[in-house]
Amino acid sequence: MSNNEIDIAFMALKTLSQNKGYLLFDDLERGTEGLSLNEVDWLTNRLLTSGVEICDDAPDTIKKGPGLKQTTKCGYLAGTLLYLKYKALKATGRMIAPKKFVVYKGSEYNEVITSSCTAAIENKRRELMQLGKMKNGRLTEDVQFGSSSTAAKVLIGNSVNGNVVWVDSNGYTLKQLLAENEKRANGE
Repeated sequence: MSNNEIDIAFMALKTLSQNKGYLLFDDLERGTEGLSLNEVDWLTNRLLTSGVEICDDAPDTIKKGPGLKQTTKCGYLAGTLLYLKYKALKATGRMIAPKKFVVYKGSEYNEVITSSCTAAIENKRRELMQLGKMKNGRLTEDVQFGSSSTAAKVLIGNSVNGNVVWVDSNGYTLKQLLAENEKRANGE
């Protein structure tokens, strides 16, 4: 597919997400018909890094009616269990300090990396595999990372924004949780 066709697919999906407030994986599947797997990966990454929410199902905040600002506040960040929301991967983790993020044993990782994966992330994956911490698509023990983005990049094997792909049980992104915590800290 040509770059122009990919750009058209991106704009159509971005517009749909702005109208709905999120995208479903079904929307993504319909909007990327005719694209190769690499093109879909690239487009998904582009959507995620531009702030688009991609969900299995409509978020509870949408199902319940009012938007995020009128629903109950997000939980305390450091104690909040987070889930990786990227295709079919299942992974859990949490922030344990401002620059520390742990991903728990049993979390899945993508065994194939994309061309947008940086050398540093490839090296980290190789190191974890050599140490036996990544094996057969799963983490064999809890693994600590310097940030949510590094954790997500290592698991996904692609360049992604951890603040967008890690969500809590209510579907709030880490970015939203951080913003909520900052508001609370400022007394808002």
